[in-house]
Amino acid sequence: MEALQKAGVVQLEVLHTRSRAVADLVAFAAPLKEATGVWFSGGRQFRLVDVYRDTETHAELWAVLERGGVIGGNSAGAS
Repeated sequence: MEALQKAGVVQLEVLHTRSRAVADLVAFAAPLKEATGVWFSGGRQFRLVDVYRDTETHAELWAVLERGGVIGGNSAGAS
């Protein structure tokens, strides 16, 4: 997170869950409604897909892109 702040990120919020039920909550995905960028750190690619695919969070990630935002990552998060 420090590297992102050094790169000029003004507001940073961490969202993390391993639960599809949580990823599908409107309240969990709500911070993405205002996001202009999303960064995925490393991990296991299948875990990201298994947790977030076809959830409210997934829909909000698409919305970030549709409004001109960016999504990036490193390691598995870059996939």
